[in-house]
Amino acid sequence: MRGDSVAHKIKEHNGAKIILITAYDLDDVLLKDMEDNNCITKCVEKPIHLCSLIELAAELIS
Repeated sequence: MRGDSVAHKIKEHNGAKIILITAYDLDDVLLKDMEDNNCITKCVEKPIHLCSLIELAAELIS
């Protein structure tokens, strides 16, 4: 199952905030659709640094 499908399924079951982490160039239309439908909160491209991810997560839950 692709990540966008997983995000839609999670959104259907609860209101969890999702940080999409990807190594791929995502289609801008798909990304905007997922953001507009509140399926993802943020998209981060790999490589990522753990400190940055922790800061982002802390920002989103505060």
